Amino acid sequence: TSIEEDPFKTIIDELNLTKIRNLPQSHQVVKYIKNRKIPIDLVLDCYYSDKLYQCCKDKHPEVFKENFKTDTRLIFPFRDKSNKIFGLSGRTIEYATPKYLTIKLDNDYPKIYGLEKLNPHKTVYITEGQIDSLFIDNCLGVIGAMGSVDQVCEFCGLNKSNVVLVVDNEPRNKETCKFIKKNLEKGYNIFLWPKDYKIKDINELFEKYELTREQIKDMIDKNVVNGTIGLIKFSNWRKC
Repeated sequence: TSIEEDPFKTIIDELNLTKIRNLPQSHQVVKYIKNRKIPIDLVLDCYYSDKLYQCCKDKHPEVFKENFKTDTRLIFPFRDKSNKIFGLSGRTIEYATPKYLTIKLDNDYPKIYGLEKLNPHKTVYITEGQIDSLFIDNCLGVIGAMGSVDQVCEFCGLNKSNVVLVVDNEPRNKETCKFIKKNLEKGYNIFLWPKDYKIKDINELFEKYELTREQIKDMIDKNVVNGTIGLIKFSNWRKC
């Protein structure tokens, strides 16, 4: 593919993308990464842009009607198994909405982050969004409340018995509970948070408890449920 035919080369110019590894330590996105306690080495090949919202607004003015003076975003590239970029997702580091914006450069791919690192022969973990996926080995981050888990498994050739869904710690959230119940009934393995942790997600777990990646994985593996017993444990969990 020539440079002129590569949609990613075009989007680099449109968004004025800069790799995190090329930003100074004083840059606001680097500070955001450090404040969230995201290991910097895991996002060195992510990008920064302050033009993603404007780009989306230009392409879809009927959807994006609001104007922001700034739109500073940490840009996560979606890469396929050959490391080619097929999409971008930008997480605002400000109080802007929407929190995430996604651009697909190839519609043949679902919105999956982490394909280039995936080993389908080991247990595969799936989180909602990219940031949580950074803290778990062999993990995919799915955009859109993990509503497309079946599609992700089919696309990646995964057996659901080898997949663990890592949901947010929201036993009072109706959508989260609906998702868990539905996928337990489908035969998926689900990580249920221990009741001792009063936090929302994996990133917050890493921030507040300073666990290592090995400790996080061990905690997840010890709290995976499935089948009929999983449904009973889920029923008790949602009452916590």
